Amino acid sequence: MWAHYGDEHRGVVLGIDVEMSGFLDVQRCLVPAQFGNVIYTHTRPTHPLPSFKGTDPILVGHTHHYPAGHEEKLQRTFLQKPACWAYEEEVRVVKCLSDREDGTNQSGTFDELKLHNKTLYCYRLPDGAIKEIYFGMRHPLLMSVSAAKAELREYHGIYPGLSVYGCRLSRTTWDIDSFDVSEWAAGH
Repeated sequence: MWAHYGDEHRGVVLGIDVEMSGFLDVQRCLVPAQFGNVIYTHTRPTHPLPSFKGTDPILVGHTHHYPAGHEEKLQRTFLQKPACWAYEEEVRVVKCLSDREDGTNQSGTFDELKLHNKTLYCYRLPDGAIKEIYFGMRHPLLMSVSAAKAELREYHGIYPGLSVYGCRLSRTTWDIDSFDVSEWAAGH
C-alpha cells in the first residue's frame, strides 16, 4: 500500500477518529464507514438491477443521508473493485458535494483545491479528528533528527495529543513496523 499510495514510502498516513470526523453519521454520509466495505470481485456485474418498488429513488448528487433499502445500488455504484486489490481491505465513505453554500451542505464543509486541470473537494475534518500520523520510511522527516524535533513541536502545537510514528522495515519479517518518532528524536 505504501508503494501504491504513499509516494514510494515518502508519504504519510493519517489516523482519523471516524466517529469524531462524522464518517459514521447516517444523516450526513451517503455511504457511512460502517456500510462502506469494498466488495472485491473477479467479474463486473452485467445484469440489470432489480426493480425497487416502494422505495424513494436515490438522487445521485443530491442525497446527503444513507438511504436504507438501497444497499445493492450503493454497492454497485460506489463499493466494487477488482479482486486483485482485495489485500487492501478498503473501506469507503461517500459524501455528497451538491447544494453547497460557501462550501457547506448537509454532508459537511468542503474546501476547494484548484489544480491546473481539476478541482479537488476536501472534506474539512473537525478539530481533533486527526489522532495519528505515520511517516513512510523514506520520508524526509526521518532523515534528520533536528528536522524531526522541529516538526514535532509544530505538529503538537497544532494537534495536541497527536501520536507521531515513523515506519521502518521489520528486522525479522517483510512487514513494515512503526516506532514513536518522539522517543526516537529524544534519544538522539
